[in-house]
Amino acid sequence: MKKLFSILIICLLLFGCKKEKEDYRYKFTGDYTFTTQEHYWTYTLYDYDTINTYNGKVTIGKSDNTLKIDGLYIEPEITEDGSLSNNFSNPEFFFGGEFVSTTSLKYRYRQNAPGGGFDIEVTGIKTKQ
Repeated sequence: MKKLFSILIICLLLFGCKKEKEDYRYKFTGDYTFTTQEHYWTYTLYDYDTINTYNGKVTIGKSDNTLKIDGLYIEPEITEDGSLSNNFSNPEFFFGGEFVSTTSLKYRYRQNAPGGGFDIEVTGIKTKQ
């Protein structure tokens, strides 16, 4: 009887505890090399393009379903499949993107304002976890 009771206790300890689901956002975090293609304009003929590269990080955001991406002033929402979207409503601002894989992302943001605006496309390649 003691043996049966011991086996029962061991089974309860091993299988009775509910395990928390791992946060899906961690697979996208790490150090990245980002390349930006930027286009700025104004209505007074000021118009230019530039390409920049910088190193940065992708980390867990403040909310349950967001990420913090260096160089981006919003924390986009992310789904389990890696789709990125902005978490606020602003008709002058567009943001969208995705993680192509757990080691590569692409996103774009654009803002129009009275007198000008910008359009920026960013690609990021993970350099380490």
